[in-house]
Amino acid sequence: MQQNKESTKIVKPINQKKMDRYIIISNHTVEECNRAIKFFKEYHTGYLTHFEWGCHDNDHNAYAIIEANNHSEAIMAVPPLFRNKTKAIKLTTFNISQNIDTMHFYDK
Repeated sequence: MQQNKESTKIVKPINQKKMDRYIIISNHTVEECNRAIKFFKEYHTGYLTHFEWGCHDNDHNAYAIIEANNHSEAIMAVPPLFRNKTKAIKLTTFNISQNIDTMHFYDK
């Protein structure tokens, strides 16, 4: 029995850049609350379950942590109707070996 040499090739995965993680905060008013959920159900069904909602605690925001290449791409997870009231914040983790004092890039 001959083994086909072509079937034993090992394909190396392409090195892909690790995506950054963002927290998405999409604000809506009390009046927009039902419309926001309805809109997510109709047009962004795949994302509806990725978001957590603060509405039952009188915090009318939808929250999600997603992976994206940049802030603009992260905001695309929100239906167009609510993007102008959405904030994307890039998340960072620290470990004990890092010099955290040098990690802040904003002016003090």
